[in-house]
Amino acid sequence: MIISLFQTSCFDVLDIDQKSQISSINMWNTEEDGDAATYGMYYQFRSAFSSNIAYWGDYRTGVFSTTQTLAGDILDANNNTIDPNNQGANWEGLYKLINTANLIIRHVPNISFSNETNKNRIMANAYFVRAFAYYWVVRIWGDAPLLLDGFETDEGEKLFAQKTPSDSIYKQVESDIDKAVELIPSSATDNTVATPSAINMLKADYCMWMAKVRLTDQTEKSTYYTKAQEALTAVLTNPSYSLADDYSKLFDATNKKSTNEIIFTIRFVKDEYEGGFAKNYLLSVNAIATKDKQYVGDGTGKTIVVGTEGSLAQRVLFTTDFINFLFANTKDKRAQVTYPLVSYSKKYRWINKYIGSWINQTRVFNSDIIVYRLADAILFQAELYNATGETSKAISCLNDIALRAYGISKYYKETLSNIEVDKYIMDEREKEFAAECKIWWDMIRMGVVFDRVKTLSGRQGEPNVLLWPISYSSLNSNPNLK
Repeated sequence: MIISLFQTSCFDVLDIDQKSQISSINMWNTEEDGDAATYGMYYQFRSAFSSNIAYWGDYRTGVFSTTQTLAGDILDANNNTIDPNNQGANWEGLYKLINTANLIIRHVPNISFSNETNKNRIMANAYFVRAFAYYWVVRIWGDAPLLLDGFETDEGEKLFAQKTPSDSIYKQVESDIDKAVELIPSSATDNTVATPSAINMLKADYCMWMAKVRLTDQTEKSTYYTKAQEALTAVLTNPSYSLADDYSKLFDATNKKSTNEIIFTIRFVKDEYEGGFAKNYLLSVNAIATKDKQYVGDGTGKTIVVGTEGSLAQRVLFTTDFINFLFANTKDKRAQVTYPLVSYSKKYRWINKYIGSWINQTRVFNSDIIVYRLADAILFQAELYNATGETSKAISCLNDIALRAYGISKYYKETLSNIEVDKYIMDEREKEFAAECKIWWDMIRMGVVFDRVKTLSGRQGEPNVLLWPISYSSLNSNPNLK
């Protein structure tokens, strides 16, 4: 891989008058330069994850149907037959993001700030983003280049990075998370950038992964469970957050501030940056019967939702097995929100999350991608309690999620065993976060990926079967990666 100039674009919506690019010779002089680089970094964050987050997550779970005309890349991920040509094998966007964070970490300490809190906020965001990016890199590829210096020119000496063992990358992720926790001001509340709760959610996620996936020593596992609990306590005791009364409001692009459940999102804005993986969820206008086109609209009630025109639309559907799983309990309010069925002259189904807005008879993909929300924290807490022998507390957390889903108090009984509770935690995560690009990681963390993903059945012995190959473009440009 060749590390070169990584430019960033501005976030028009945030009313920041940014310089042309963060590597400009005049860039690193003022507080405003630091702010411009920070918002440019989140623009790059959005670019890196907008589509690939689905390849790296949900497309590998087997919950999508292969009976439709899928793009080859999606089909290969769905079948877990991935090769280096696959779109998701390319890590360029993540390393551009990492380089932007590296430049901020390198230069911002040398800028004079009138308010130290603002400098700390910028540095915390850079450490958070670098930790987040490397957390995904190391889980996707395992051993990978660990780059901690920013590069500002593509005309100078080129760096051919070597792979770093995954253990070292995980240690760097933890170090960056700790620095972000230390530096982030308590006043930071914007859920599209780093906040104390967003950083603590990443910390909890990371620590649970370390305890349940990476470590075997019981003392080390216990240490990470303790760290995860510290992070979850900080989130769950924050009075700013609460479960949304209406599950559908979580995905309402027209009113993104309508719920206090959201902790961290990737922001999308009309006429600035639209799109993402949800374009693969929706029906084409060409798929709607002529007599039914009068019912096309914004996805409320019995409106038919359409998206991209032509053959690229609705490249993913849920499998019959997964549909039956989602709708197994007729009281589950999430099922119809996630995968509605509408009948007119024929039946229509689509994945109804992140559908954006219907504006002037056009689909605008301006839904924020939700990275962390309170339901995530509650189910992490249930998982942690169950892993540390506090099964009754885990059941109580499960019931917090079940109450909104089914409208039934104490849905899960106190008599459940530890093994049963783990099963129900995984079941609830699959239903709660269906098509939100989380389930793949949940399956690995909870040790059920080879049981629940049919295309992985019996493949436990295959080397690196859960990892991605490095793209041919990176291999061909950098002989040190081979």
